[in-house]
Amino acid sequence: MQPLNDEELTKVLSEWRAPRAPATLDARVVGGSGFGWWRWMVRGRIQVPVPLAAMALLALLVWGTVGHKNSGVGPDPMPSLQGFHLVEDLQPRIIRGSYENN
Repeated sequence: MQPLNDEELTKVLSEWRAPRAPATLDARVVGGSGFGWWRWMVRGRIQVPVPLAAMALLALLVWGTVGHKNSGVGPDPMPSLQGFHLVEDLQPRIIRGSYENN
C-alpha cells in the first residue's frame, strides 16, 4: 500500500467520524457529581513526584525525632515538687502604666 498524498489524506479524514460516547459515560458523569468529594476522599489519588515525597518523608522524620527530644516527654516528664511551698498570704498589687490615670 502506497502512502497517501495530502489530497487523499484530506478526503479520508473528512469522511471519518468519531465514535459516539457510550451511554454509561453520561450516567457516570451526571450521577456521580453529587457525592464526588467524599468518594474522592476515600478513593482519590494525588500524584507527587518521588523526590518531593522523599523530601517530605525525610522532613517528617527529622521533625519527629527532634521534636520528640525537645518535648520533655520521657521516663520522668514531671519535675520534682520536693521543696515547693505554697504561698500562704497572697496580696496582689496592681501596677498601672504611665499612660493610665490613677
